[in-house]
Amino acid sequence: MHILAIDTSTEICSVALLKDNDVIIETSHKVKTGHSETVLIAVDHIIKEAGIKKTDINLVAAGLGPGSFTGLRIGIATAKGLAAAVGCDIRGVGTLHAIAENVKDSVFPVLSVIDAKKGEVFCAVYSKEIQELMPPINIEPLLLKDIITQQTLFVGNAVEVYSDTFRKTLKDLYVAAGRELWYPRASVIGRLAMDGNTAIKDITPIYVRASDATLLLEKLKALNAVL
Repeated sequence: MHILAIDTSTEICSVALLKDNDVIIETSHKVKTGHSETVLIAVDHIIKEAGIKKTDINLVAAGLGPGSFTGLRIGIATAKGLAAAVGCDIRGVGTLHAIAENVKDSVFPVLSVIDAKKGEVFCAVYSKEIQELMPPINIEPLLLKDIITQQTLFVGNAVEVYSDTFRKTLKDLYVAAGRELWYPRASVIGRLAMDGNTAIKDITPIYVRASDATLLLEKLKALNAVL
């Protein structure tokens, strides 16, 4: 079984091809100008390097977020297009879950946490075995002190942005994972997509927070109601 997996929920574009549980090839790199062209080039490169045809793909997996609104739309649309063209199944995996899997079997519970911009983070809490204890939310970093009550391993790119805040507010409760573990990997998403307990068949973005366009529209509606 060949699985093509894609994640574009952060500034890292990650694409992988797996055969059952074995990773044939994976590429992950930082995107400077957007995922649109990058993800298609990466997919074509991986399929060519693996020496297979697109019709050999049995399952397409996509990271569903939360994360970049634009990145999510591009990644999911690409995954849907490929699955439709090939005529194969498609499944999704939550981005925060995929990041938490990078530190599975940690000695601490895990907070998967990524920068949501606007002074907020997207996060979710998992057990050491990566069972979800708190579903994804968006929250101000300072307010995590009301959630984290025991020593917890923080993993995700928000560690770089808010490490000082986490350390000041949580002190010894805050443990940071290494930088190499901060981002979702397409190979992990591919493996999780084969697991019926974690895969999501409803391939829609997990936004958690409304988009900028939606927030602006709500503000304009409120303003018009006053005028």
